[in-house]
Amino acid sequence: MNRSIKLPIWFFAVGLLATAWNGLGVVAFVAETMLTSEQLTKLPEAQQAFYESRPIWALVAFGIAVFAGLLGSLSLLTKKSFSVTLFAASLLGLIGQNTYHFFIAKVQNTMPSNTFIMPAVVFTVAVALLFFSHSCSQKGWLN
Repeated sequence: MNRSIKLPIWFFAVGLLATAWNGLGVVAFVAETMLTSEQLTKLPEAQQAFYESRPIWALVAFGIAVFAGLLGSLSLLTKKSFSVTLFAASLLGLIGQNTYHFFIAKVQNTMPSNTFIMPAVVFTVAVALLFFSHSCSQKGWLN
């Protein structure tokens, strides 16, 4: 990146919001992986069955999605072009996670009818961040 380019303030606002968003994803991942058996028994039966039967690869995909997203956000804030690669990895992790949730475990059959809302929002944000970082890279804002 040419050091003389002054980036718009909204670039940093997007980067900070993306970092906060993906930080919340990491918190959710850690909370989910740290569920104790006592906490698990307090969940509805459908959720208990989901967590107990989920294969490790789906949990790994979740981890890749959130940690690559957080690292992508931080690298975007520091104007690094590899944020594009990290956001792409995050999106691929999200696709793997959602493939398990919706096509293999079919959580939509056992969970509330609003099950698709949050995953749709997460997917939309992940795609937007990938396109945003790619656009910033194309403009020469990232090095």
